[in-house]
Amino acid sequence: MLFLAAMAGQGCGALTRELEQVDTQHALSEINVKAALIDEPSVDAASVQVSLKDDVIELTGFVGSQAESDTAKQVAQENSGGLTVVNLLEIR
Repeated sequence: MLFLAAMAGQGCGALTRELEQVDTQHALSEINVKAALIDEPSVDAASVQVSLKDDVIELTGFVGSQAESDTAKQVAQENSGGLTVVNLLEIR
């Protein structure tokens, strides 16, 4: 609330720019996670979907083992920009 009160004194334009900046940073976090999963040889990145919902990065799709699922989550956390990562991967 303090943040919003401080922004109110700067006008709606400043608040809009601030929110756009946060959205951009979160989108970049999602892209960084996708790129890092592609670079990780022990994860079949084509089978893992990365999505951003309410400031949470979700991993969905299918992997071949618990170890692959764990690695995918670790890689995502390391590249999430501080966002929470939820691992919803299914093992087949």
